[in-house]
This record gives sequence, structure tokens and C-alpha cells, in this order.
Amino acid sequence: MPLFLITGLPGSGKSTVCAALKARGHEAYDGDYDRLAKWYNTTTGQPVEESHYYERTTDFLETHSRDIARQVVEDLAAKAKHKIIFLCADPENEDELVPLFAKVFALVLDEDVRQRRLATRTNNRWGKAPQEIAYDLAVKPKALSRYKRFGYDVINAKQPTSAIVDYIEAQTGVNVLGQGLGGVVVADTLTSVRKFYVSEQWWENEKTHLRFLAEIQRQGFSIGCTIPKLIESADNRTWEVNGKTYHYCNTMELIPGVTAWSEFTGKNLETLGTNIGTILFRMHTGSKSYIPQWRAGFSDEDKLLTHIFNDKAAQVLRKGTDHAAKRQVEDAVKYLEERKDILASERTLSHMDLNLNNILVTQDNAINGLVDWGDFGLTHSSLSLYQLATKPPLWAHIKKQYEKSGGVIRDDIVYAAATIHLAWVPVIWKERHFELDEDETYKRLQEIYQLFVANKR
Repeated sequence: MPLFLITGLPGSGKSTVCAALKARGHEAYDGDYDRLAKWYNTTTGQPVEESHYYERTTDFLETHSRDIARQVVEDLAAKAKHKIIFLCADPENEDELVPLFAKVFALVLDEDVRQRRLATRTNNRWGKAPQEIAYDLAVKPKALSRYKRFGYDVINAKQPTSAIVDYIEAQTGVNVLGQGLGGVVVADTLTSVRKFYVSEQWWENEKTHLRFLAEIQRQGFSIGCTIPKLIESADNRTWEVNGKTYHYCNTMELIPGVTAWSEFTGKNLETLGTNIGTILFRMHTGSKSYIPQWRAGFSDEDKLLTHIFNDKAAQVLRKGTDHAAKRQVEDAVKYLEERKDILASERTLSHMDLNLNNILVTQDNAINGLVDWGDFGLTHSSLSLYQLATKPPLWAHIKKQYEKSGGVIRDDIVYAAATIHLAWVPVIWKERHFELDEDETYKRLQEIYQLFVANKR
């Protein structure tokens, strides 16, 4: 996945485009508002404290430049190996950063329109003082020369923001918001997404589950964040997405935010874990009264336990090459098999694919919504948490809040299922040719398996 730069002179609309990209569900960063750009002393090369607009004197501007450290962009490029990312900024050291981007877009305006924007905008004070106007005009020829020299994709920024973002999405393929084993999610409108499925069963599952959830929400069910509404469901048509053909599609409400996985590194894990723990407790306790309705319309089977046994564990034992991992899976399967009665007697309705890619968050760690409800149904509440337990630093905070709220977590069940999952991941990812750090995965497997052994009852 690539990293893209959206540049342009001050007043050209970079921040507006950045906000629009975020609203469509993309991961985008604003050089100024996300504090990636800093003023650097051109003699010492050291950053200085952010200056108030009235402190940017002529002398200051002559001895400083507004740059983004190369390491900052390299870190974004590393993250972009797994997800498309946008950076909206116009650093003065742009020349040295260009090779780190897959493509660069430049927003360009007529000069009178741009100067009028600078004079009247209220979200940024730059460009109003006389010395700043002079500085800006001096930088302009260099910027325009750079656009031509590096072959930037120049965009007329006088267009509506929606048209600019539409064009950027079309040129980069970033209307694809997410892709997994079961299908692909594509941006549709400012308020909706389309999800295409590899099988009719997965399409049917999510469609019917969302309808059930909408019905119990009308009756008062709430988990404290958004469950997407189903807008339209269609089959027997042909859609081409990234060169692959799909025949089943659900159009759903778009939930703003980024996945908790994409923002996992560097987050305040305590806040994030506390918020996730609260949401999950509400779901597990609040859904109990709706179990009879579920049983009346759906299977009473614990499909998550069946999936863990018949898919994940079976694939490890059949296709896995790590003998230690296979023995650990056999141990975990036997343990869960012996406790089937416990698992069957303490079930609740739950999202059964609880991983960080299905949790959408804001920049301050609030949970905006849960997505991907194709796997939903009756299971033991602890069993449903197993994927989250594979991230120990975050899991500690989720568990603490869940139990503080009054919930009970069976560590033995969580870690048994997590052991099976972590042994399965390298098998399936290798088969599907996905990138994976196997050493890190097996290291976590050993850590989780030891926790399973320590918590056996």
C-alpha cells in the first residue's frame, strides 16, 4: 500500500481536502494540525518552539524553514505498507521527501483567489502579516518549479472539495477502504460504503444480522457506539474491484474514523482499552434479553466454537509445519472440548470477529463503531474476546475495564482460543500470500500459550 502527498501553497485547500478524506474513512494527516511540520533553524538544523503568528518576524523567516523531518515521513511510509495513507502538507524540504511518496498531488489556485482565502480564512493565521505575504510570494516560484520538475499531478483547487477528493480516489484506487479474507469494502458516497463478498453465505449472513440488530436497536438495544445500518442489498450483478469480480454486495452506513489497528502504535492504550472494554461489556450484558428473538430466527449453534475447532485448529493440524505450535493447538482444543458444557451454558449474543480492524476510533481513542457483523451470534462471552487477547499491552486495559464494569472473563478460555488463532494466522496468511512477520507471530504464540497453561482450571 502506498503513501501519497497532497501539497499546495498556503490557502490552496490542503486542510479541507484532508478533512474530507478522513470523513470518507481514509487515514490522512494534516502537516500543521497533526503537528508534523515544525520550524527549524536553518543554521543549527534544530526545531524551535512553535511560534505565534505575530512572532514570525522578517528576521525569523529569513533564518528558519517550515519542514517535516524525514524520519516522520519514513515512519508513515512504513505504516503505508499495510494501508493507504495521505499526508496533506507543503514542507519546505519537500524535494528530499518526494522519493518516499508513490504519487504527489498539487492543489493550485488563481493567485487572486488564493490571496483572498488567506486574508479571510479563520482556521489558520498564516499569510496575513506583511512579512508572511512577502515570504509566501517568494516561495511560490520554487513550488511551481518543483511541481513541474517532479511531475506532480496538478489539480485545479477551485473545484468543489468533493470533486477533488473523487479525482484523488480515482487516481490512487483508494476508494477501497479495507480488504480481508471475506471481501472488500469500497467508499460509495459521503455517508455510505459498499461491501462486496466472496461468497453468497457471507453476504447473506451480514445482511440478515444487520437487520436483526436494527430491529433490537429499535427495541432499545445499544452498545454505546454505532452499528452500521443496512441501506441496500444486491446480488446477481457483476462488480469489478481491484481486478476481482464480485456478485454480492451490501450498501451500508459509513462510520467515520480509522481502525484501531491502524492507529494502534503510539496510542494511549489505557484510554483505548478502557473504551473497548466498556463497549464490549454493554454488548454482552445488553443483548441477553434478546436471545429468545435470536433463537426464533437463527441457529442455536455456537458458530464461533465450530469455526475455532473445524477451521482454525483443523487447518493448523493439517497444514502447519511448526510441530511445537501443532502440539499447543492440540492441547488447547482438548481443553475446550472438555469444557463444552460450560461454554454452552453461559452464552450471550456477541460480535464474533472482535479484532482491531473491525473497531473504528477517533483520534482521541473514542470508539465510533463496530463493523463486519457477518460473524454474530450466540457464544460464550469470554470466547468472543480471544483475538483481542493476542495484543497483551492493550488487552490488560480491556480486561480491567470489562471486569470493573461487572463482567466476568474466563482467562483459560480466552487464552486457549487465542493460542489456536495465533497458530492459525501464519498458515492462512502464507496460503493467501499475505505479508506477515512470522517470527513475531510465533513469539506472541509462545507468550499466549504460557498464559493459557498458567490459567488452566
